[in-house]
Amino acid sequence: MTSDLHEALVEVTDQFVFGIDTTGKLCYSNPAFTKALNLHADETVTIQSLVHSDSLIEFEKLLEAAFEKWRPGRFETSLVIKPNERQLFIEGSLSPSGEGDLVVGIFTDITDRKRAEEVLTRQASHLLLASQSLDQRDQEITDALETAKKYEEEHKRALELGEINQNLEEETRLRSEAEKTLLSSLHEKEVLLKEIHIGPLK
Repeated sequence: MTSDLHEALVEVTDQFVFGIDTTGKLCYSNPAFTKALNLHADETVTIQSLVHSDSLIEFEKLLEAAFEKWRPGRFETSLVIKPNERQLFIEGSLSPSGEGDLVVGIFTDITDRKRAEEVLTRQASHLLLASQSLDQRDQEITDALETAKKYEEEHKRALELGEINQNLEEETRLRSEAEKTLLSSLHEKEVLLKEIHIGPLK
């Protein structure tokens, strides 16, 4: 594959291809990278000014490793698109170029994937909260049913006790009436016995 073909592929690819010197100055950026970052041809830019502050320290370590002539593994970071400071998430690698103090970077835009992951994470969080809420509601319903069952059993027991009490009252009434009848009968017999012993009145 010729050098011209390499250059042509770099120019037309959707991946971000760039070269930086030891100061971090952007010596080359392909059209995809220039367009994505809103860069101008005559603009002097350092890669450090493009990397998001949250990722800068880790990125500088990787950059230092690349300048020391060994190739760091693939990594993720985020860049800042000016003037609106929008974040662009990228995945890629840095490599020594073999041409003096120059490092070549190849990045892929993964912003859509990261945004989708954020949406999925939020949805998963909402689903988890909804699930916990349903679990709590199920427990409340279970507790309510157990309480209702307990009250039903207590009501049933109260009805049974009421029926027993009613039966006892009826039995007491019948015994009381029987005692009255018996006492009346005894009284009548006592009167008859007295009459027999005393004799007829003259």
